[in-house]
Amino acid sequence: MISGELHPGRATADGTRRFAGRFGDLPGHFRVPDRITVSSIGLGTRRGEPGGVDDLLIRSAVSQLLEGGVNLFATALSDRAQSSERCL
Repeated sequence: MISGELHPGRATADGTRRFAGRFGDLPGHFRVPDRITVSSIGLGTRRGEPGGVDDLLIRSAVSQLLEGGVNLFATALSDRAQSSERCL
């Protein structure tokens, strides 16, 4: 892949800035550590068992967090046998 080429579904500087713009009532909540704007809090998906109830709980939390101005979700291939990424 050529450096700078985007993956489908990847966060972009413009998209994350637009997301943060919807939450003007949360001053200081967003940071720009690089080119993308991220919320000051996020959700880590390491804990729990792969699939089942834990996936349902994460999915439920994600929609509520997005509505509340959170756009930072931490996953890794080693978390819950790769089910974190599929769940999100």
